[in-house]
Amino acid sequence: MSRAAPQLRRQVLSALGRAAALTALLGAGNRILDRRPGTMPFLLLGPVDCRDFGTATEEGEEHQIVVEAWTGADETALAADLAAAIREALKDLPAEAGSRFRLSAPDFLWCRARRVPAARALVTTLAFRVLAEPL
Repeated sequence: MSRAAPQLRRQVLSALGRAAALTALLGAGNRILDRRPGTMPFLLLGPVDCRDFGTATEEGEEHQIVVEAWTGADETALAADLAAAIREALKDLPAEAGSRFRLSAPDFLWCRARRVPAARALVTTLAFRVLAEPL
């Protein structure tokens, strides 16, 4: 794991948690998680892939982070609304007190929807690219 990945995960969870549109779509309770619960809908913060993005004189890291929206198998409209709200929530990451890294605004990369018959779920996966440089 990169040095900036824990900060990135915290800031993404914070941004998603503060988004009123997501709260309205997901319902009451903490539905933005980093492990899968039993009740849908919920958001799951997936893996973070990290690569060196430094130059000859400056350090830097490139991160690809994944957010999954889990809904019932037939809730395609809710899945689409959640995907749009996630993109809106992650247009900019909130500053974090005591940050060790400056994180760029997440760039949306791709979205994929797939059915998981065993869980009776529709999973919409969104990937974002974030650059990190030490402060």
